[in-house]
Amino acid sequence: AALGDVLSLIIIGYIFAPRMKEFFGSLSVAETMGNLYGRNIRLITAVSSIAQAVAMTALQIKVFSTVFSHFFGFSSVYATSVSSFVVIFYSAWGGIKAVTFTDIIQFLTFGMFIPLFLLFIWHVFGEAEPVIESFKHNPLLDWKQLIDWQNPKFFPNLVMLFWFLIPSFSSPTFQRILMTKNTKQIRSSFTVAAIGYFFIIFFICAIGILVLSINPTLDPNNIVMYMVDNYSFTGLKGITLVGIIAMVMSTADSWINTGAVIFAHDFCKPLGIKF
Repeated sequence: AALGDVLSLIIIGYIFAPRMKEFFGSLSVAETMGNLYGRNIRLITAVSSIAQAVAMTALQIKVFSTVFSHFFGFSSVYATSVSSFVVIFYSAWGGIKAVTFTDIIQFLTFGMFIPLFLLFIWHVFGEAEPVIESFKHNPLLDWKQLIDWQNPKFFPNLVMLFWFLIPSFSSPTFQRILMTKNTKQIRSSFTVAAIGYFFIIFFICAIGILVLSINPTLDPNNIVMYMVDNYSFTGLKGITLVGIIAMVMSTADSWINTGAVIFAHDFCKPLGIKF
């Protein structure tokens, strides 16, 4: 089902990108909607986008505070306060350049870390037999459910695939599209993103299968912390923390930047509020 996300990026690049030239010059999805449908639709889009930005930022800060409290022993209140301050301060002073820079750091960190982490776990584990046994006997790894329409998991997986296939035009995604030079750059950017995302999904699934073979009774909510605590040495643990923090910050500052632009440009400005 996760491959639907990969295909949705290709759909954006090859089907939607050639039709988006007329939107260049806008700052946000709300301004674009306003140009097409008027002031009221612009305000509705702005309010919806701001609400989503607040929710997504809160979600990232929750992840940030969980990592801080787990590895540094902070209480959840202090961890949330510190992580919120760091993300908001970074986004406020760095602007869109900081957002782009953090995205690059995130990609490089995860591009190196995920394959390295997979190789390290495989080196520690060292045997293929338990993995093969998991494929034979663990119902979670039964590939037949993908082609057997009578299997109770067939239709949920199929619906999930079609759900992920729907191209996502969230406000940060649309903002990135508006930043491009031309439609050709949109197509090439989303194509590269799709290829990179495919390999990320592959490596993450491989790590999941290895961990499942090692400890099939593990609580799904504790998988990341379990792997970091049990299967990483000091240097690798540091890279892991940097990767997680970069991932959280790159997502959070994208939403903060987009939400701030839409609030000032598409909510306050049409209402005549000087802010």
